[in-house]
Amino acid sequence: MTRRHFLSRLLDASAAAIAVLNGGRMLCARAAEPVTRGRSVVLLWMGGGPSTIDLWDMKPGAATGGPFRPIRTSGEALICEHLPMLARQMHHFAIIRSMCTRETDHERGRYYVRTGCIPDPDVRKWASPHAWDVTAGRPENLSQLEREPVSARARYGEHDFGRGCLMARQLVERGVPFVEVSLSGWDNHHAIFHTLSDRQLPVLDRAMSALVEDLDQRGLLRNTLIVWMGEFGRTPRINNNGGRDHWARAWSILLGGAGIRGGAVIGQTSADGTRVVGDAFAPEDVLATVDRVWRASPDVGPASLFCRAGDGLCLQNDGGRVIEAALA
Repeated sequence: MTRRHFLSRLLDASAAAIAVLNGGRMLCARAAEPVTRGRSVVLLWMGGGPSTIDLWDMKPGAATGGPFRPIRTSGEALICEHLPMLARQMHHFAIIRSMCTRETDHERGRYYVRTGCIPDPDVRKWASPHAWDVTAGRPENLSQLEREPVSARARYGEHDFGRGCLMARQLVERGVPFVEVSLSGWDNHHAIFHTLSDRQLPVLDRAMSALVEDLDQRGLLRNTLIVWMGEFGRTPRINNNGGRDHWARAWSILLGGAGIRGGAVIGQTSADGTRVVGDAFAPEDVLATVDRVWRASPDVGPASLFCRAGDGLCLQNDGGRVIEAALA
């Protein structure tokens, strides 16, 4: 079955619970069904196109570099000074610095990175008949944040992304195989450095680092793959409004946890960050890599895929190559 045929039919999710948290909102597919304990995937979705040149692939001293300073981490990479807590967790992550696509429209880019398919012109019309929205009610059967100590909630951050990451930890503990938590606000065409340092990065740093640390301390990270990505990156060139525009030719993602060679840096970009130097990777390669890790669980059979229109990841592999350097 081709991925495009798979997408046209979708996957009946009756065999697996799927949770999608969008800034505190949750969508579930038949979440009341029993869950088989295996590997989990947590997608941290950065909607809007995060400026990875300012986070994971910094260019200090270059005209495109911006004002932020790089700091050392527990892995090989240097990352942004505004991510000090994540810097202590980078031995769990591989940074893929050589992502390259052509889609710089938000919806088309989102579709491509989640499916590995170049989107059809009517991508915005695609919808899933197999998901139902539980945001109108409280998902008592999945997560009860009120049972968490105040100190735990404060550690993740009293904001939607923090609550979403805390809920993600709970769902992984319950054996949910796929969880998505979304942090929007990355489409920074104006005043990007103020927005990043004052809003986006403190939120990301606190919540994501707490999630990784908790999963690790509970022995869950070895069976949980964390994927951090958006639909594309942002221009190395800083525009006249102090922002960065859409850029798909060279950007970064993170893979961490289960099956990943933590602390690694894979791929590189030019000195100004405008292009990939050497081997470039596409979304289908990332999905093939996630699929390899996912299927390493003995409980996963050939039908254990997850996908929703606009949410989740489609792991049907029609030509993606596994990023072997990212695997442990």
